[in-house]
Amino acid sequence: MRTTLAIALVCLALTACGGSSADPEVTGEGYDGLVTLSDAGAGEQRTLRYNLAEGDSGQAVMTFAMTMDQQIDGVSMGAQTVEYSVVMEYEVTAVSADGDYVVAARYVEVDADPILRQAMEPILDMEIEQTISPRGEIRDADFRLPPGVDPVLRSTLDQMSEQMGDLAAPLPLDPVGVGATWSHTATADVGGLESTMVTQYEVTGFEGERVVMATSMEVTDFAEELTAPGMPPGTKMAITDFESTATGTSKLDLARPLSSPASVTTSLFMNMHLEGDGQSFDMEQNMTMKMTVAER
Repeated sequence: MRTTLAIALVCLALTACGGSSADPEVTGEGYDGLVTLSDAGAGEQRTLRYNLAEGDSGQAVMTFAMTMDQQIDGVSMGAQTVEYSVVMEYEVTAVSADGDYVVAARYVEVDADPILRQAMEPILDMEIEQTISPRGEIRDADFRLPPGVDPVLRSTLDQMSEQMGDLAAPLPLDPVGVGATWSHTATADVGGLESTMVTQYEVTGFEGERVVMATSMEVTDFAEELTAPGMPPGTKMAITDFESTATGTSKLDLARPLSSPASVTTSLFMNMHLEGDGQSFDMEQNMTMKMTVAER
């Protein structure tokens, strides 16, 4: 259950916030190096910028359905299925003279089976705050957890706070039309796994002020050594194979800091070799998860 919970919470942090991450210190020209416009699209060209107002608030319901199959030395441990939903409440608490937005968020409800719900209850006391620019640049990001939280959960969310996924999708500098595509390259350290992710965005249409987009993500590089929270001293974990991809659709309302409705399906495959306490074995994990977001 601890492994399943850790993966569930990592996925919650990643997917709820857009599926990519950015260094909070990257701004200006450096940020332009992370967001690459490959095609400006056709027809009417729009400059995409967030236009939030202090005091704006809302709630979003995020549902998750995850299936994980694990094998140890070729022997299946049986597939595990986890389904749960959370309600996130957010508010724009400040707007700076430069146009940056401070967005405070928190989880106010968890709906899961009793065991998982009890394990996840600490996130209800967690405060999340981001400062983002009109282009979705992350100026600052912070998770604040109460004392006494399970070490696995705290370590996972502490790492996410350092390189937190974008609460809002990163936007290109130049105007775009239907068919426009751009990419966002980012690094992340999630649960001890350092990786580089490239997310592709495509504008498939406009509905009033909303931008309809298709997204895809791929992990292009990963560290071979894994340091996971809760590992016994002296345990070594080496990743021998790793693949992670995601595809999704969303409607981006530039007057809100969260894409909705949105749907993302993530697939992950990982082979690991573990050594410790005089033993060694190989572990294979396959995980598929679907996440949906809807305004409440």
